[in-house]
Formats: sequence, structure tokens, C-alpha cells
Amino acid sequence: MLMDLRSGDTPRTFATDICIIGAGAAGISLASKLSEAGREVVLIEAGGLKVTPTEQQIVQGTSIGRPFVLDEGRFRVLGGTTSRWRGRCAALSKIDFERREWVPQSGWPISYEELQKYRRQTEDHCGFTQAWQPDDLIYRSRMQDTFPDELAAVQPFVWRFAPTGRAAYQNWATRFSEPLRKSPNVTVILHANVTALLSASSDNHVDEIEVRTLDGSAARVRARHYVLACGGIENARLALNFAEQTPALFARVQGSLGRYFMQHPKVTTARIKVADGMEIKLQRLINLFLQPSGTQYELGFALSEAAQHAHRLLNCSAHVRYEPGADTGWRHMKALFSRDQRDAPISRHVAAIARDPRRMLRNGWRRARGRPSLFPSPVATLVVELEQIPDRNSRIFLLPERDSAGLRRACADWRISELESHTALEFSKYVDALFRRTGWGSLMINPHLENHGAIADDMLQESYHHIGATRMSERGEDGVVDSNCTVHGIDNLHMAGASVMPTGGHVNPTFTLVSLALRLADHLVQRG
Repeated sequence: MLMDLRSGDTPRTFATDICIIGAGAAGISLASKLSEAGREVVLIEAGGLKVTPTEQQIVQGTSIGRPFVLDEGRFRVLGGTTSRWRGRCAALSKIDFERREWVPQSGWPISYEELQKYRRQTEDHCGFTQAWQPDDLIYRSRMQDTFPDELAAVQPFVWRFAPTGRAAYQNWATRFSEPLRKSPNVTVILHANVTALLSASSDNHVDEIEVRTLDGSAARVRARHYVLACGGIENARLALNFAEQTPALFARVQGSLGRYFMQHPKVTTARIKVADGMEIKLQRLINLFLQPSGTQYELGFALSEAAQHAHRLLNCSAHVRYEPGADTGWRHMKALFSRDQRDAPISRHVAAIARDPRRMLRNGWRRARGRPSLFPSPVATLVVELEQIPDRNSRIFLLPERDSAGLRRACADWRISELESHTALEFSKYVDALFRRTGWGSLMINPHLENHGAIADDMLQESYHHIGATRMSERGEDGVVDSNCTVHGIDNLHMAGASVMPTGGHVNPTFTLVSLALRLADHLVQRG
């Protein structure tokens, strides 16, 4: 059943087994599996069926640390961020779960093998109709013996995409909303902003929650269990607000809420000087290989676990981005249709396009079939994505300013450590050595990174991977939730999403957070 809290026909009280707050990838996956297990579920979404400026103003906030914009990459809508995501999926590595002495606060309270139990379920929830093929079958079909030494510092890495159309990927709302709507034991409530957790019976139990529309209509939900599944920043922001309202309820985690906030620093570390004769060949080896149907792959590089141990580095990966050369037909085509880039008369762009009709037609045909363009003289760059150390001082906290739902807005103090910068530099050097050995070319590493060993602000790109601000830990002093994603000291409040990840590895977090949500569903079913 689907309801809108703004409607006068919607009840003002609800009772259920499990109340899930947030209808993105984590919340919807959790609700779907709980529904299949026969549990009564109320799924609350602060937005509606479409993104609107009125709803989006809630996510506005301030950044005082390294630059990123809090209101980008976060969407208050059924489906959450999956309404806009690029579909990129990969699983964490085994080393990401291990305690590493050179990475403070590393180590998960659950094992790699524990999460692997949910691998196939997660693949299906993320839109992959068939089980993933082994990585080596994918990269060896293109690279053959490029990586003969399994102990080499640089290893191939594979990302996967499950397209639902040309340049379109699964929106959880599109796929799951109809089954949830038809489910006899699921109620989805739209435009419902959670404004309070109410705890009258004890200091370790949530009795009910209050939800409101932005124009003030209110309702209450009483459940046996509650799950915050609102995203890496919003989970922390809500919990911090609730901790102010009911400090005794969050007493065990007051000092950890919002702490250890991480992203994946996405850094353009080098310009690639492609060897003569390798321009097209390199694009056929290392690229995002679009296809009109079936699983799509992107091939890149990752730092080997052996190198991480030997040189005390963080986990990281890299991919290559290609842009058409300065005076090619494709660069002029891009400028022709972009007012921001139109730096010459239209006639000049048309003339440049006409100079290379065969390649333009060939690439036009490739694009029409959903395949990537191949540029004769590409501008190629290396983009590195980095794991971060869990830093207690990198955090989400609250501003005095309140949003239209009455809750305090978020402020972020995101920090990048010396180890992240050092890892970016060393990994880029290893990739440079690989390019020289294979004859692909060489890297011209960013001068600021090479000379100062630091990541400058203008090297950063947005990743929108918000991780760790309600992290999983064995103790409340070091995090917010236990190994079952239950808030320390509160017997029926749980968290889902990337905010619970103790460390983030280097891969996009969606695949991992869905696995964690499916595992939480099993735990809640066992709890009864």
C-alpha cells in the first residue's frame, strides 16, 4: 500500500513490526526482504515520487573542511540516490575487513566471509540477473598476460554495471515500488519527515516515532523495531538531532555520533602521455565498455594487497578517462552543442567536424549502439579513488540553523590525511611503471602531488560516497552500531546504509550497503 501523509485520508497512527525510515537502496532492499519473510513493514520516505526543490532544500548544509557540497548526490525521493546513480558496482576486498596496524580504527566486527553469504542476493537486488563471472575471465579476455605477476603492485580491477536502458541503471523505486505497493504487509508513506523518537518506557528502547509533512501534518508510528536508512550524512544528522531531544537514549554513543566521516577521495593524479600507435589500442584495453544490453564492465587498476602490506598504504583503484583532442571533430561537436564551451564561431566548429567525416560517422554509429567513442588523439587522465583512514575529527555535526521540518541542519568537516595523499602518489608511480613496461605510454604526475606529496583541492572530483558517520564497532566509544547494525545501548533502533561501514575500501558503496541491509533483514527476522 502506498500513502501520502499530505492527504487527509491518511491515518494519523500506525502499528507495525518494523518501521524503516528512508526508501533508497538500503531501505527498499530491507523492506523487500522483510516483506518476503512475512513481516509487517512501514516504509517511510521524506520525499515523494519526484524530486522537488521544496523537498531538496532540507539537505542543504555547510562544509568547513575539504570541499564538497552537501546538497549534491543526495535526493529526497522514493528510490533515493538510485534515482540518479551511474550503476557502478564492485565488492569490497578481503583486506578491507582486516585489522591493519598502519590504518587506525581499521577492522570490521564482522568477517569478509560473513558478507559473502549475501553476494548472489545482492547481485540480484542490484539488477544483475545472472551471477557475476570471475574477474580474471573478464580482464584476461582483453589484457591476456599483461599482469603475469600476482604479487605486482598494480593488479587489474573490474567494475560492473547492470543497464536498464541506454545510459540508464536500476532505480530501486522503479523496480520494487510496485511489488511493495501490492504487498499485503507493507505500507509506504510518502512526504513523511521523521522529527522525533519517543521513548517513555525506558532509556534503551524507542516506543514510537513522530513524522510530519513540511506543512505540519503529523502522524505517529509504533513498531517493535526501527531502522534509519537515510544515507551516509542524513543518518548521522537525524541521530544527532534525536540525541539532543533524548540524550539518555543515546548516552552510550553520544561521543561517536557523526564521527569518522569518510568519502572516497576521487583525485585526478596524472595526465597520460599515450605512446605513438597506442591511442586506439589503449582505449580498447582500459575503458568503460558500454554495451546495449547485458552486464557492462569497466576495467582499471587496483593496488595489490601485497603492496598495501609491504608499503603500508591504503586500498585504492584507478580508471582512465578519455576526452577528444583539442582540435578533433568530437571536441568541436561537444563545443557546438554546449553554450558553455562554444569558444569559436559556429562555422569553425562545423568545418572541423567536416574534416573527419569517416571517424565522426563511425563514432556516431558506436554511440547509437550504446558503445563508447574512440578518439584518435585522446586527452587521457588517471583518476584515483582512495580508501580513507577512519579519523575521529572528520565528522558531521549540527548547525544552529533549522530546516523547515524543525531539525538542525548538518555541517561537515571532511578531512584528508597524509596517508591518503601518500597512497595516491605511490600508486600513481606504480601505474606509471606499468605503462612504461607495457609500452602503453607514461604518466605526467600532477606537480603539486609529486612535489608536495599532498592532494590539492582542485585535484578533487565529487564521488558522493558518504561513509562511516554512524560506523559499526565493538564498543560505543568507537562507533554507533554493533555487528548487527543495532545502536549501542538501544535495543530496537538499527542503522542501514554506508554510514555503518567501519572502513570504506575504494569501491562504490552501493553493493556493500545492500549486502548489509539484507543481512540486517535476517537479523530482524530472527529477533522476531
